[in-house]
Amino acid sequence: MLLGLCSSTSIRTVFLAAPACALLAGCFTDPPPATEGSSTSAAGSTTSGVDPETSADSSTTDDDASTGSTGLGTTGSTGTGTTGSAGFDTDADDATGLDGGCMPIPGMVCIPEGTFLRGSAKDGPAPMDEQPQENITLSAFQIDRFEVTVSDYAECEAEGVCTTRVSTVNTKDPCTVANDDPANCVTWDQANTYCEWADKKLPTEAQWERAARGTSGDPFPWGINEPSCSLAVFDDCGTNSPAAVGSRSPTGDSPEGISDMAGNVFEWTADWYAPGAYVMDPNDNPVGPPTGRTRVMRGGFYGSPMHDIRTANRQEFMPEGASPAIGFRCAAPAPPMP
Repeated sequence: MLLGLCSSTSIRTVFLAAPACALLAGCFTDPPPATEGSSTSAAGSTTSGVDPETSADSSTTDDDASTGSTGLGTTGSTGTGTTGSAGFDTDADDATGLDGGCMPIPGMVCIPEGTFLRGSAKDGPAPMDEQPQENITLSAFQIDRFEVTVSDYAECEAEGVCTTRVSTVNTKDPCTVANDDPANCVTWDQANTYCEWADKKLPTEAQWERAARGTSGDPFPWGINEPSCSLAVFDDCGTNSPAAVGSRSPTGDSPEGISDMAGNVFEWTADWYAPGAYVMDPNDNPVGPPTGRTRVMRGGFYGSPMHDIRTANRQEFMPEGASPAIGFRCAAPAPPMP
């Protein structure tokens, strides 16, 4: 339900659910649905960022399709993969195995090499930054089955590598403290640092979407049925914090059994955000723009409406921002089969 009007001098004015607005210290919105003759690169999701003075300029527009927010899950375990900076290149040489398969690191799920349907159809109600809908081919990779947890992140802190999680937004929603809850209140750099410490990387946006929806292009991880609180943690569930990771498994899992890809917390990805990224991306192993001002986050959070927990939904946030709505999970190249 739309509860209020949120506005900022540095972003366009949009109707937004009040809790989501507070969690992001501003407003997000999806671009308007595409129409014939419209340009994909002319509109995109908008973010206020942490500091209104540094957020991107946008034109004023109305959009009643969805709210935006940030959030990220956390992995349920650490493992060994390939270290490196985010924006990870899933090189085919990293994934050799029968039919693109692999022997996954404990706590991770192997996604075989292949093609999946990314984005949303032009004739639907989806925002322009989810278009065009195309087949994308990815090398094999693996991704955490669960969002990174508070206890996972604490191990990295104990070794003096990760820094303390602190929210940068004005909200009464808490940062998580229970061991099995997703580690929220992390900036993009904090999430990236954790994944590198665990010998992993943040997933690319394309990898995240493939892991969330499988190869069939379904709107939700579990298929085509509308969300319910038995499948995902979102605004209908009436909570001001995420649930323990895996709380909606297995009913809410993706086709490969990956948990919490819809709701609970937004999840940082490796990619810079651009509204026209899908027009510019190659169809093989896309990694997004080379630079930008905001990073892509995916999946929706505990305060998101149904539209925002779709597998194709794209949101953005300033990378230096940390919110109770944002968490993460990690990915890694697929090791060869023995």
